[in-house]
Amino acid sequence: MVAKRVADFGPGTPELNMFAQAEQFHAAGHRSLCGVRDPSGRVELHLAPGVICYAFACELYLKALHQIANGKAPRGHKLNVLFGNLPAAIRQSVEGMYRLQTGADEMALASDLLNFNSAFEDWRYVYEQNGQELRLGRLIHLTITLYRSVRDLRPQWPIAARSPHLTMPTFMS
Repeated sequence: MVAKRVADFGPGTPELNMFAQAEQFHAAGHRSLCGVRDPSGRVELHLAPGVICYAFACELYLKALHQIANGKAPRGHKLNVLFGNLPAAIRQSVEGMYRLQTGADEMALASDLLNFNSAFEDWRYVYEQNGQELRLGRLIHLTITLYRSVRDLRPQWPIAARSPHLTMPTFMS
């Protein structure tokens, strides 16, 4: 299925390929958090993989926005830096969309970007630490907002027939 999904996009532009990769991590994060019943009936969530996938999807969506705006994506992983270096018009659009998505004030996005800055790294090594804390709902809302921001700039790009990853995972509904 993965090979078919990549093939659906074909050898596209760098920003389309980056977006397709981000969308796959986004969908994988969603699936990780939907929960599956084990044979005993207990619901299993794959929290760390879900957080990692959502955080990486955010990074790739931000880089796709840079690719669209500037013709190239910057290096680096810090979400607040990637966001802060976007053109003002794109930042303002993302900020407005995020406020609508979360119902939070205008300072929430800056705070959340800082809080999620190292989620991709921290959650890969969560077993080495005394636990991690993260506002998972906000990370999911950020990912959805960034997805929609790219789609607003490139509405002509192909879209999956079903996009369940654009909603909250079922355990959070």
